[in-house]
Parts: sequence; C-alpha cells; structure tokens
Amino acid sequence: MLNYGPTGALSEYNYQGGVFHGVHYGDFHGDSKALFELIGKEEEFLLKSPERKRILFDLYYTDLTKEVLDYLMKHLLIISSRIYKIAFAAEPKELRKLKKAIRKSQAVSIGCCRFGTDQNEDKSWLVSEEF
Repeated sequence: MLNYGPTGALSEYNYQGGVFHGVHYGDFHGDSKALFELIGKEEEFLLKSPERKRILFDLYYTDLTKEVLDYLMKHLLIISSRIYKIAFAAEPKELRKLKKAIRKSQAVSIGCCRFGTDQNEDKSWLVSEEF
C-alpha cells in the first residue's frame, strides 16, 4: 500500500535503490498562511515516525520572506530529531537565503544538508551514503 504525507508526496519514495521522504512546500508563492498550515500537518506526520529520515524539501515557487524563513527554522528545529539527511530544492536566490538562515539559526547541522536546483541530483545525494 502506498503511503502519502500531508503535502501529497509519497512517503517513502523509492529512488535508485534507496528511499526518502518528499515534502512539497513549493508553489505557495506569497501565501504564507496556507504554507504554515501545511507545515503544521507535515510536522505532526514526521514526529509520529520513530526513525530518522532522508528528506527532500521542494520549495520551488515559494517566497522565502523573513517570516517564512523564521517559521521554517522553527519547523526544522522541531523535526531535527527525525532528520538523517535533508536536501532543499529551490531557485538559486531562495537557496542562498535559506542556507544563510540555517547557518544563523543552527536549526539543523549544515553537514546533513544539501542545497540544489536539480531535484534529481538532490535525490541521488539523499539515497547515497555520502555527506
């Protein structure tokens, strides 16, 4: 039976002999209220799982304003115990803002993160053993 997370992504997604959990926070543009509601549901879903996961965050076409970045940092801090590796996919400008926010907040270890514009490369990194 297929299992989907609150964002509609397959959980666990099989890819190149490994698995990861997809999180679709993309396409919210400036609708932070709807994004925050979805983040809350995804948070509950991830915290129910006892294991640490490889996670892909799709943030394409979501405006990473200061308010959104602050909320995402709190979210990452809350789910950090469930993260083994995490990849973020977004536009280059948004990735730079996100990376800076993560380094500043230390919500998760920067060593377990990948910031990329190509989701296939992100997926390959997630299922590999490299960090």
